[in-house]
Amino acid sequence: MKSQEEIRAEFIELVKGKTIPYVTCFIKDDGSIDIHGDLNLGCTKITLLPDNLRVYGSLFLSESLVEVLPNNLSIAGSLYMPRTKIEEIPEGTKIGNSLHAFESHLKKLPNDLIIRGCANFEGCPLDQIPTGLCVHGYLDILGTRVTRLSNDLVVKQSLFLSACDIENVVFQDECGEHKRTIFAAYVNGSVNIAAGCFLGDLETFIDLVRHKYGRGEEAGKYIAQGKFCMDELYKKLEEERKKASSGLA
Repeated sequence: MKSQEEIRAEFIELVKGKTIPYVTCFIKDDGSIDIHGDLNLGCTKITLLPDNLRVYGSLFLSESLVEVLPNNLSIAGSLYMPRTKIEEIPEGTKIGNSLHAFESHLKKLPNDLIIRGCANFEGCPLDQIPTGLCVHGYLDILGTRVTRLSNDLVVKQSLFLSACDIENVVFQDECGEHKRTIFAAYVNGSVNIAAGCFLGDLETFIDLVRHKYGRGEEAGKYIAQGKFCMDELYKKLEEERKKASSGLA
């Protein structure tokens, strides 16, 4: 197994050897490495990254040989790791923008992970949403093994999931002119409706439906489907609360 000194030396040689264009490497007194610019390791021979790596840009790992992320990785931009063999985002990883890990081997996320852009985990073997996950953009968990949303999940834009696979959401099929599946989920500290790219409260959902469909029968049906999801989820959450308080959960 390579030592951190060997890993650092190989990495520095690669970056300073101009194999990767448009980046500048700074080696700090404490041994950490700062990279200024977007770091694209696709089609390079690098298999391991040094600990305490800071990238002041985005990190591209698709088509790379990297299978394990280093400790104390900090990325000012986005992390692109689709279709890689990386299985875990380590504790302490900082991502300034988006995390794209679709169709990768990703299985585990750290608690209290903040993603200030979007998070795409579509097609990953991820089986759990960690405590404290906060996504400022959209969250896509379609095709994952997740069966339950965490109670403190925060998603500020859109939420995409396979509703029939998630036990703590309530959904309705064949909704609206696009015949889409809509669902109610407890997210952002309250019960919200998700319909396509929309994620928000019932009142806003009703306003948007009436703006598009007017006040006719079609709008009434769509709104009723949304209310059904909300009402049934409230019932489900209350049942879970009662079971938990009685020790039956």
